[in-house]
Amino acid sequence: MRKVISILLIAVLLSVFIVGCSGGTKPAEPEVSEPEVTEPDTPAPATTPAPAPEEEETPAPAPQDASPAPTGQVAYNHNINPENYQYYIQTAAELTPVYGDPQELLEKATALLGHKPTMAISTRGLTNEWSQNVYNGACKFMDELGITYTESNASGEETQQVVDLENAMARQVDGIVVAGGIAASLQTVLEQIHNAGIQAATVDVPSNFVVTNVTSDNFSGACQLNIKMCLDIGGAGEIGVLYQAGWHTLDIRRWMLDEILKDFTNVVIVAEAPTDSKNAVPASLASAETFLYQYPNLEAIWTAYGLPSIGAAQAVTQSGRDVFVYTIDNDMALCEVIATGGPIKAALAQTSPLLGSTNAFCVLKAMAGEGDEIGLQTYVPAPIVTVDNMKQVGPAVCGDFWIDI
Repeated sequence: MRKVISILLIAVLLSVFIVGCSGGTKPAEPEVSEPEVTEPDTPAPATTPAPAPEEEETPAPAPQDASPAPTGQVAYNHNINPENYQYYIQTAAELTPVYGDPQELLEKATALLGHKPTMAISTRGLTNEWSQNVYNGACKFMDELGITYTESNASGEETQQVVDLENAMARQVDGIVVAGGIAASLQTVLEQIHNAGIQAATVDVPSNFVVTNVTSDNFSGACQLNIKMCLDIGGAGEIGVLYQAGWHTLDIRRWMLDEILKDFTNVVIVAEAPTDSKNAVPASLASAETFLYQYPNLEAIWTAYGLPSIGAAQAVTQSGRDVFVYTIDNDMALCEVIATGGPIKAALAQTSPLLGSTNAFCVLKAMAGEGDEIGLQTYVPAPIVTVDNMKQVGPAVCGDFWIDI
C-alpha cells in the first residue's frame, strides 16, 4: 500500500513539474511579440519632427510673395529694383497699366451716370506727412482729370469724420475717397454709403462695404524688415517695442514681428510700451530712455510707425549706446536721420502719395462700372529704405515733403 501511495505521489509531483515548466514558457510569447510592439513606436520619433522643416519653410516665401492675401490684388510687382522706382510716381498715367486709362474711365463713368462724376474726400486728420501725402495724392489725381470734389478734415475726431461722410452722402456725390480713419468707427456709415449706391474706397480701413481698401503691403513688407533686424543683430539679443494697438495696419506689423520671432527664438522682446499718436516723439523718447536704462544689453528698438522712431533715435544718440532702431512708415525727418547714418538702420517706407492716387483711381473705375475687377484689398508695395538707397526711394516716399539730401 505504501508503495502504491509513493508511486501516486511521484506521479503527482511529475505532473506538477511538467505543468510548471509548460507554464513558464508562456511569457516567452510576449517577449517574442515585444519587437512587434516597439517597431511601430520606432518610426514615431522620425515622423514627429518631419513636419518641422515645412513649418520652418512656410514663412520663408512670405516676404517675396507678391500677393499676401488671396482676396486682394497688388498694384505693382514687389520686387522693384532701384532703377525702377518711377513705378511709385502718383500720376494717373503711372496707374494706367493696372487699372486702365483714366480718361477713358472718366468718359465711361460720365456716360453711365448721365453727368460728369462728383466726388468727396474725407480724412480723419492731417497731422503728419503720411496723411497729407495720402490726401494730396488723391486730390492730385482728381485734379488731373478735372473732377469736382469736396474736402473734409475731421482734425482727429472720429465722430466728426462720420458726420463728414454723412454730409457727403447727403450731397449725393457719386464717389468718396476715405483717406484713413478708424475702421471700427466707420463701418456703419460706410454701410449706409454702400446702400445709397455711392462708390467709396478707403485707405487703411478694411471694410466689406467699399470697392476696396488700399493699403501698403504690411504683411510681406513687415516680415522683410523684421528679418533684416534679426539678422543685423546676429540672430540673438534683446529688443524693445513701441506700438499702439487698435490701428489695423499697426496691428498687422506687430503680428508679423511675432511671426518672424518664431524663427529667431534667441531674439527676445524684453520691453514694450504704447505710443502716443498726439505726442509721439517726446513720449517715445521717454519710453526708449526707460528701455535703455533698464536693459543694458538691449540690441534694438522696433517701432510700429515712423514718429516714435524719431524719439527712440534721440534716446539712443543721447545714451551713446550702439542700439539699432527699426521702423515702418516714412517721412522727411525720418529720411534725414537715416541719411546721416544714425541709429535708424532701416524703415519700411510707405509710398503714401500712391496710396491716395490708387484710392481715387479705384473709385473712378467703380463709377465706370468696373468695380468687380478690383479686389477687396489692394496692396501697394513698400520698399525698405536704408542709407544706401535713400536718394532713389526718398522722393516717392516723402512726396511733396522731399528735400534732396
